[in-house]
Amino acid sequence: MSNLFDLNISELEILEMLENEELSFEDVKDTLDAIKDEKYRKYDFMQKMILSLKGDVNTLKERETTLSKRRKSYENKIKSLQNYMLDAMKFKGEEKFKTEEFTYFIRTTKSTHIEDETLLPERYLIPQPPKVDRQTIKNDIVKNGIEVPGAAIVENESLGVR
Repeated sequence: MSNLFDLNISELEILEMLENEELSFEDVKDTLDAIKDEKYRKYDFMQKMILSLKGDVNTLKERETTLSKRRKSYENKIKSLQNYMLDAMKFKGEEKFKTEEFTYFIRTTKSTHIEDETLLPERYLIPQPPKVDRQTIKNDIVKNGIEVPGAAIVENESLGVR
C-alpha cells in the first residue's frame, strides 16, 4: 500500500509514460483512475481517523472537567475539615497537643490583603510590559488598509473538510 506522496509521484510517472508513448491513452486513464480511487480512499480513511481523534479529545476534555470538579470538591472538604478542627481547638483554648500519630497546633501567619488597588502608591505596583492587540492590528491592515510598522499579515494554509 502506497502513501499519498508515492501515489502522487506514480501519477506523474504515468503521465510521463503517456508523453513518451510508452503506454496507450486508455491504459494511462485506467491506471490514473485506480490511483485516484486509492488516493481518495486514503483521504477518507485519514479524515475518519481525525474525526475519531476529535471525539477522543472531546471525551478527554469532559473527563478533565469532571476530574477538576472532583479535585475542587476534595480540596473544599480538606479545607472544611481543617477549619472544623481549628475552630474546635480555639473553642477549647488549646494551642497545641499531641496524639499517638500527630501533633496539632495553631499556626499564625500574616498575608497582605488589598482593599483597593487604585489607592496604592505607585511604588507598590509592578510595571507590566504592554500586550500586543493582534486582532486590532489585523483589522487595521486587512479591513482599513492601514500600514502598521513592525507588523504584517501572513497567510497560512490549513486543510478544510466538510
